[in-house]
Amino acid sequence: MTAKMEKLIAEKNKYISANNALDPLTDLETFRANNAAIKNINDAIVELEKQEAEEKGEVLVQNNAQPITEDSKKFKSLGEQLRAIRNAAISKGKDVDKRLVKDDIKGVGTTVEADGGYAIQSDFIGNILDRAFQRSEIVSRCRTYAVSANSNRVNYVTLDDSADAEKDGVVVAGGVQAYWAKEGETVDTSKPKFSAVERKLSKIMGIAYATEESLQDIPFLAQLLEDSFSDAVAGLLTDGILNGKGTDLDMSEPIGVLNATGSKAIIKVAPTDKEGKTIKAQDFLNMKAAMRPKDWNNAVWYIHPDLEASLPLLNDGATNLVFMPEGGLSGGQYATILGRPVVFDEFMAQKDKTGSVLLANFDQYMLIKKGEERKDWSMHVEFLTDQQCFRIVMRVNGAPMFNKTWSVRHSTTKRGSFVTLDFDLE
Repeated sequence: MTAKMEKLIAEKNKYISANNALDPLTDLETFRANNAAIKNINDAIVELEKQEAEEKGEVLVQNNAQPITEDSKKFKSLGEQLRAIRNAAISKGKDVDKRLVKDDIKGVGTTVEADGGYAIQSDFIGNILDRAFQRSEIVSRCRTYAVSANSNRVNYVTLDDSADAEKDGVVVAGGVQAYWAKEGETVDTSKPKFSAVERKLSKIMGIAYATEESLQDIPFLAQLLEDSFSDAVAGLLTDGILNGKGTDLDMSEPIGVLNATGSKAIIKVAPTDKEGKTIKAQDFLNMKAAMRPKDWNNAVWYIHPDLEASLPLLNDGATNLVFMPEGGLSGGQYATILGRPVVFDEFMAQKDKTGSVLLANFDQYMLIKKGEERKDWSMHVEFLTDQQCFRIVMRVNGAPMFNKTWSVRHSTTKRGSFVTLDFDLE
């Protein structure tokens, strides 16, 4: 208790004691004056409590002056918040939980749907977003950057190394030229060629429908929606990273590494068996040779599941197996080809098409997303006959860090961070 509060209470007690000693029949005027003083002191105590609560970051409820902390303003579960959203929709805005926040947050160049909605509490959204990134073997391996709440794009520069691969004493990496310089001397004064790169956020929207009957069990529905949205976002991002139709000029989708129009970072290797389209051990050796050596330690093989049955039979012609299954003698979590992990993914092309086998270092693929506050996620409810529509929005995009192939010292062969078998080669 503060000194000010103690003084007010002491003054109030003084007037109460004085009234206790008075006879209202003979000292009515004094009795009334003391009661008026007590009332003024009570008003002062209420105002002082409000001031002290604000200084502590608390809010007082007028009825009983009980403090409400920030934690008590939050929903305890996603199910509880979905129930509050449902009630707001049914009442057409007349019964709105005070903990609900209208989704009217705008970023630069961002449009907000006219039907609005309510922003999902950030800790619930965190679960959905984190699960989406964890559930994909490809998404989880990408290099991820967060864009601030006030921006919808990133800008960076790359350095043209096309003329430097053969320069002695020069190393180029990610926009940096490095030289050996003697004491008292400066570096080469030649001007490097820079290229400006811009990547914009795009939007993923997920929609789920729920009947009035399913809304009777909100906790189950909340868990189902959380899992389903995570799986759907993970799948869409995986497909976008592999097959997205974006380009440097059209960023409405990610630039997929297998996208012939948008991706300039892919190396295509002709298969050994062009007619039968059967994958041979030599194909994997050729693909390994086409990858930048510095990418190999982070590389993973991504293969369509229909090819899995043919891999255990692969050998290098000298009975040495190229493929090693997971577990068994290796004890590994993943199957391996030439010592690198194998991931079977349904979003790869069918087994006799270009893109059915990919060797990739996805640390060289950039995903951009809204910052950690995730304010641009929202869930909406609307009636469609006897159904309600839950909608969730995520702003994200992706592209190869450097949308190009690379020159290697003392070689005319181009190499890349992404290599695929090209069955479409004539």
